[in-house]
Amino acid sequence: MDYDFSALGTDGFERMAQALTVAELGNNVKPLGVGRDAGRDLYFRGPVNYRSASGLWDGYGIVQIKHRARDTDTSSNATWVKARIDEELRQWLPREHGRAPKRRDIPEYYLLVTGATLSPEGQDACLFHLQEICASLGMRGCDLWSRAETSRLLDNRDAIRRTYLHLILPGDIVAAMQSSYGEREVDLAKQLCVGAAVDLTDRQWARLGDSGLESEERLKLTSVAVDLPCSPLEEEEGEAENPESVLQRAIDLGDRNLSPSYGSKTRGILLKGGPGQGKSTIAQLLCQLYRTAFVQDSSALLSKQRDLIEQVQDARDRLGLAAPRRRRWPAYVDLSKFGDFLAEDDQRSLMGFIATQLRVQGEAIKPHQLQSWRKAWPWAVVLDGLDEVAHPTIRDRVGRAIDEFLTDSQVNDADVLLFATTRPQGYHGELGGFNLQELELDPLSPQEALAYGELVARYRYEDDTLARDRVIERLRVAASSDLTSKLMTTPLQVTIMSMLMERASRVPETRHALFDAYYRAIYSREQVKASTLGAILTKYQPVVDYLHEQVALFLHSEAERPGRAEALIRSESMTPLIVSRLEQDGHDRSDAERLAREIVRAVRNRVVLLVGIRDDLVGYEVRSLQEYFAARSLATGAEQSILRRLSSIIPRSHWRNVLLLAAGRLEHHSNPQILDSLLLLGTQADVASLLTLEVRPGQRFALDLLDDGFAANIPRIRRMLLATVLGMFNHWPDLRVTRLTTVLAGEIESDRTSYTIVQQASERALATEGAARAAACAVLMPWRTSRGTTGTLANYVLGKAPNWRIPDAPPRTVADAGVRLRGLFDASGLSADQVRRLENMLSSFREATFHTDQHAATLGQYLRRRPDVSVGNLGEVLEDDELLRRLIELLSSISEGDGELAISLREHLIALSENEPTPQSDLLDAEVIGLLHAGNMISP
Repeated sequence: MDYDFSALGTDGFERMAQALTVAELGNNVKPLGVGRDAGRDLYFRGPVNYRSASGLWDGYGIVQIKHRARDTDTSSNATWVKARIDEELRQWLPREHGRAPKRRDIPEYYLLVTGATLSPEGQDACLFHLQEICASLGMRGCDLWSRAETSRLLDNRDAIRRTYLHLILPGDIVAAMQSSYGEREVDLAKQLCVGAAVDLTDRQWARLGDSGLESEERLKLTSVAVDLPCSPLEEEEGEAENPESVLQRAIDLGDRNLSPSYGSKTRGILLKGGPGQGKSTIAQLLCQLYRTAFVQDSSALLSKQRDLIEQVQDARDRLGLAAPRRRRWPAYVDLSKFGDFLAEDDQRSLMGFIATQLRVQGEAIKPHQLQSWRKAWPWAVVLDGLDEVAHPTIRDRVGRAIDEFLTDSQVNDADVLLFATTRPQGYHGELGGFNLQELELDPLSPQEALAYGELVARYRYEDDTLARDRVIERLRVAASSDLTSKLMTTPLQVTIMSMLMERASRVPETRHALFDAYYRAIYSREQVKASTLGAILTKYQPVVDYLHEQVALFLHSEAERPGRAEALIRSESMTPLIVSRLEQDGHDRSDAERLAREIVRAVRNRVVLLVGIRDDLVGYEVRSLQEYFAARSLATGAEQSILRRLSSIIPRSHWRNVLLLAAGRLEHHSNPQILDSLLLLGTQADVASLLTLEVRPGQRFALDLLDDGFAANIPRIRRMLLATVLGMFNHWPDLRVTRLTTVLAGEIESDRTSYTIVQQASERALATEGAARAAACAVLMPWRTSRGTTGTLANYVLGKAPNWRIPDAPPRTVADAGVRLRGLFDASGLSADQVRRLENMLSSFREATFHTDQHAATLGQYLRRRPDVSVGNLGEVLEDDELLRRLIELLSSISEGDGELAISLREHLIALSENEPTPQSDLLDAEVIGLLHAGNMISP
């Protein structure tokens, strides 16, 4: 078979050629590592299993490997090979003016291996050129392997060929595998190729999908594909030149051999991004790119699938992305569904779940078949939506299942690329032990937002240039406005904005108003349709609004329960809720039931933004839209009811976006004093219990409100929020310090009073020791190089502060966390049961280490490296008020020297408090809960 070596890259071709040379010549041949080789990639001393025209080789010999990155025409290849021969061998020849040659110790035998394609005449010419120079050096034998010879040798070496087959195969995967694998592997490859081709078709649409759009308006991934900007949370050493976009980073990483035997430390990428920032879309695009690479040469593709492949390749070229050289088989895992899968049986596995998602012509694929496939072929496993697994127990099971999968991959030396996504809120290092590069999506700049908006407009109005130009011009105006550009920082926001610009020249000014306008626009369009649904929407809008809100709130609440991460509801189960609402308006029972049946029938297809997901299951295809309607429900009604509901979700990360959208709705409340009451809720949340006194959920809520642009035109409220946020300086900093730095910078740049507030708080914190000084340093240190207001403030305050950076601090040492904690914790007076609980906690730290002898500056740097902070099990300690009290007292007394340990402990306390489920009864009326649970109609 004729193989394509171009995709191997220099290192890959060298490794393959080394393995092939050892296999052919014998174990007496010793390979050398990658790097400066002094003319040697392998060498031997003594006899080897190789015979050339000069006879059997026995003596000192070297092998040189040369990779041709671009295998062009045979004539230029021959010229290139001769140049490499000259370049290498002439270094043993004497130089001008009698100077000694650059290399000594001339070998007796010389073998040049290259993947370059040579014609028969070119092969002869290059070999003759090699022999001439080798003869002049007194060598006893030499030879040249070009692409043809290397390919022929590979045909006889199954193990080596299998290792590199996904890179060197010339076309159809199945055809190539037939010469390298058994019948079972080839049959499985056929099935997986069919499955990948079907998925290529089924998953060609952006996630906005049916959310208010007509079928002809759906956004095709390839037409609106963008590679989103990102920032690494910790750049790998020696990789400062990595691209600042997600897909290119993922493809670059995926082109490496990630099997443990190749010494790879990085296993993949963890992508963090907020609501609507495009995490899932990027995950879908990555899968489509790998599906295309996997099946592109298959002879079994249908014409529509070939068209899709061309579209994916065109989109890839438009984005300037390289095609994946390593043709990985992609496995997409929706983690909300996987969490529900594990909730039914915690003995299930990730491999088992992937198998359940694969079905070709009605035939299921078994986990043991996938085990064999993982040994035979490299994988790309996409784990989408960790944040949607809200229940802490199920999330822990998901983490353990991923760990088990990766451990098994490690043991079997499998080449697996992992690509996981999550929101930053509520993420507490659950995947921190898997050696993933952590990337955080950056907000779209106005230029990037406008470019994406133009992309969407050109796709949606391809045949209407007037509408397209009108929308693009209005988007340009919105992107240039300081106020409205803040609503164009995510792909979802820009997509919605482009749809609104078709009908309205004015744009909303808050996130809630943006979703509100979108809902109204879709609702109005549905109303004017000449159909029964159009008439119902016109007559019964309050009922339809109520249905959207209550179902959204119920589903979001359900998602916190074990086995409900993919929260959906059977369409029939909405009937009692609709009937009850109509009866409240005075409809008789029979009329209410008739109308309810018509609405439910419409929902199975789509009623405004509530859609049929599959079979008779109903929900919201876009999570942000579900959160918007849940926020409407929480922020509707009597003021005291609103405040009571919002108070219950302030500590919970699962509800963070709902809370912010609800707060945005309250900005337009008829009573402006409700904003003061809202801020008071945060203060009350901070003093609600012993735990909240330490973790301060109200301060994090205030930070989120500032970051979300809440009350942008009310300086009084902004300053009140700022004062609350600066209370973070009174505690050990946590992993939100980067966002805290960014948010505070925005406040002091825009408001002189805020500058003074931050300055005074920083000076007070730096005048102390321990937690407060470390927190202030973590915020101020990144500002020092800024030329703006932040740089002025940081350099002034730090310049006056003593001891924030100790010039002669002793070198940091590594300590055992469990041992150190045991020495710091006062266990006197505890009962036997309390001692047992304490020991369980301490023993869970046995594998955790941290640095001692810290000072404020190094602690600030430590926080920006985003460490894995899930260091122990505090569950039992939290159940005991006395143990919890002592742990919090310990936190307040720990010195800067043990600051890393204190930060880790506090972060773990925050994680436990944020992930506690909220009782459904705190959010929905008992009657609504009963109606939606009626008849046990909830989706399993």
